[in-house]
Amino acid sequence: MLPDDLLDAIDRVAGARRRSAFLAEAAREKLAQMRFERAAGRAFGSWTDADHPDLMTDADMDRYRRRLRATTTRRLRALLDTDVIIWYLRGRESVHAWVQEISRDGVPRCSALSVTEVVSGMRPKEESATREFLQALRVIDVDRGITWHAGELIRSRGREGVTLDFVDATIAATCLRHHLALATYNVKHYPIPELHFARSLS
Repeated sequence: MLPDDLLDAIDRVAGARRRSAFLAEAAREKLAQMRFERAAGRAFGSWTDADHPDLMTDADMDRYRRRLRATTTRRLRALLDTDVIIWYLRGRESVHAWVQEISRDGVPRCSALSVTEVVSGMRPKEESATREFLQALRVIDVDRGITWHAGELIRSRGREGVTLDFVDATIAATCLRHHLALATYNVKHYPIPELHFARSLS
C-alpha cells in the first residue's frame, strides 16, 4: 500500500483517473532499468582475454567480422538503395528488368530512410504512383540494432580516415544486420569491406 501523501502527489501530477496507468508505467520503467543494470553488471568483461585471445584489438575484431561474412554461403537478397528506387521511378529500363527479376524471389526491400529520401524529391503529380510503389516494397525500419551498427561503422571507418555519411552508414548497417546485398549505383559511397553488393548493379 502506498502512503497517502505519495498518492496525493501522483494525483496532482497525473490526475486521479490516470493513477493506475501512471503507476504501471513507472513500474515498467523501473523494472527495465533494474533489468539493464543487472544485465550490464553481469555482461561487462564476461568475454575474457583467456577465452578470446583472438579478439584483443580492433584489427582482431575486424578480421573476426570479415571471417564471419566470408563463411556466409547462402544467397543474399537485395536491398534497394535510394538511387535505384529513383531510377526505377524515372523509367530506366535496365533497373526495371532487374527489379522484376529479383521480385520473383519475393518482394524487394528498402530502408525506411530511402522512403524519406524519395518522398522528399517527389513532385505532387507523382505522389500516387510513388506512394503505391513504396508501400508495396518491404520497408525495413531503423531499429536500435541498426543504429548501433551504423554508429560502429562510422566510428571504425573514421579511425581509418574515411568519413561515412549518416544515411549511407545506416543503410549499410541495415544490409549487414539483415544479411542483404546492397543494390546501388553509388558503390563508392560505401567503403565497407564486409558489405556485399548486388553484382548486376555494381
